[in-house]
Amino acid sequence: MREIPVEEVPEEIAAVAEAAARGEVVYLTRDGERLAAIVPPGYAIELEDLSPDEVLELLDEMAADQPEG
Repeated sequence: MREIPVEEVPEEIAAVAEAAARGEVVYLTRDGERLAAIVPPGYAIELEDLSPDEVLELLDEMAADQPEG
């Protein structure tokens, strides 16, 4: 696990972190492929005990519950 202070990331990432703090799940993609997700801290705690496949499945479910935009 790794932690980076929000003050050390680009402004765009800081805004995404703030969105995650409000409950939004944000995927980082390359060529349409999901590489990573920024999730609320409570979600991350739950994810730490899951297998990678279980994490992806849960994130897909969470993303489906998010409003567009």
